[in-house]
Amino acid sequence: KEKTFEIEIKGMKEFQKAKQEYMESQIGNIKEEFESRYRRKEQEKRITHSTVVNQSRLLKMLSRNKAMLKVLNQVQLSLIKKIKSDERFYKDLIKKLILQGMITLMEHRVNIKCLKRDVSLVASVADDACHEFQKLVKDQLGICLLYTSDAADDLLCVDLGGRRIIKKKK
Repeated sequence: KEKTFEIEIKGMKEFQKAKQEYMESQIGNIKEEFESRYRRKEQEKRITHSTVVNQSRLLKMLSRNKAMLKVLNQVQLSLIKKIKSDERFYKDLIKKLILQGMITLMEHRVNIKCLKRDVSLVASVADDACHEFQKLVKDQLGICLLYTSDAADDLLCVDLGGRRIIKKKK
């Protein structure tokens, strides 16, 4: 009788231990599943939020683009009217654009591309733009005019940090 009672108690302890391990593993599985679902929901929430924000940004960019195109068209129309009414304005505009390009590039040689109908106009203002560029560079950088040798007395040279613009004197 005692032996059966001991075996029964031992069996009950083993059963309780197995039951406890099973319960703990199932609780762990349930917690992992819950955490996984929670992370998935949070990620979906962040994705949805990001999508809404990006769509809002896209709409804002599209409306800005439309506004900029409208302004561009208005400026183009007014510029065309001004150019047709005042040829001197167009000549001055071309000269300033060439000068702006020279300042931006800061190169010793600049190639200018233009419309076929503007070749003579560009050729007529290119020298003036070059002289203004040389004057501007000299004023801003404190560069002085240099002669490279006695043989080059008929050449005007401007030193641009190792680069030289050589232009024949008029």
